[in-house]
Amino acid sequence: MSESQPRIRNEMIVGMLAAPGLTAELARNLSRNLTVRLGERFPGYCWRVELETAVQAGPVGSGEDVVRMTRNGCSTRHGCWRSA
Repeated sequence: MSESQPRIRNEMIVGMLAAPGLTAELARNLSRNLTVRLGERFPGYCWRVELETAVQAGPVGSGEDVVRMTRNGCSTRHGCWRSA
């Protein structure tokens, strides 16, 4: 590793929760560039995006369910998310 390259200290995971359909497709498109942009803005970390779809992330007005899910540790195929 050269002196000019920052050392990767930690892996940072960004969880994205989207409703099925168009919202999930938009989130997928966003996640493709998000890791690169985060790496540029916050060097020294390895960034990873995990995208999950859930009906609870659905129509406007159901946001309380999503907040409750993440606060309680939403179970995903990748393990468990907790809000920061």
